[in-house]
Amino acid sequence: MVRLLSCLLVLACAICNTKADTDIEVFAPAAQAVQASSYPGVVFIFDEANQRSLASNPLLIDDARLPASTFKIFSSLAALQTGVIEGPDSIIEWDGVPRERTELNRDLTFREAFALSAVPHFQQLVRQIGTKPMQSLIDAAQYGNQTISGRPDHFWLSGDLRISPRQQIDFLTRLYHDQLPSKPAHMAMVRDMMLTESGDGFQIHAKTGLTKSDDELYVGWWVGWKQADSGPIFFATMLFSPEANSAFFEARKTVTRRTLDAL
Repeated sequence: MVRLLSCLLVLACAICNTKADTDIEVFAPAAQAVQASSYPGVVFIFDEANQRSLASNPLLIDDARLPASTFKIFSSLAALQTGVIEGPDSIIEWDGVPRERTELNRDLTFREAFALSAVPHFQQLVRQIGTKPMQSLIDAAQYGNQTISGRPDHFWLSGDLRISPRQQIDFLTRLYHDQLPSKPAHMAMVRDMMLTESGDGFQIHAKTGLTKSDDELYVGWWVGWKQADSGPIFFATMLFSPEANSAFFEARKTVTRRTLDAL
């Protein structure tokens, strides 16, 4: 009952606040993948080679939520741009506070911190960047709703920053094509750190995210692109759950993979 009510609230909110976009195709395999996961949400795809935008539910692609750890893509660029960090092998020192995720209780390279989604290490970087420089960089890149009010080292997890699946793909597309107001070398570093897997003829560059949203539901992201011989296929998957558990964590990737395989 709790899950059903949560699903209805999410979908009702989306329908009330968004309009169907005639340029977005409803992609049945994506809708089936989301339905099979038992978690409400959306998979949004931009197939650049074929100039196709597809979604499991176009009504949800403009539903803006906290970016959670997908913001590490942007904050990595910001740390490089401001000189807070020099490169992927630079060391971010552990603050000495023991945490439940024991793999974070040590110094990490920038690349390791990104791969492990080490929140305390990235909070340290954001504090070093500073609120005013961060706001200027976010405004220049037109990232999400460009609002970083709230705790200066937590605004992407519980503050007022919001981003929608459509905005995620817009940002990723500009990152891919060196069209953000950052140095090309810095964008290349971040793209490289986003590489999570590779196989026969493809690579996936992506980042997950998880936090509790305004309606007390957990929002789970997986955003990035699949690089194939034909070109990049960008994706932004956003699912919701009343509980944060391993099944939900995995569902973000499962529904995305099923959608990409169907293409």
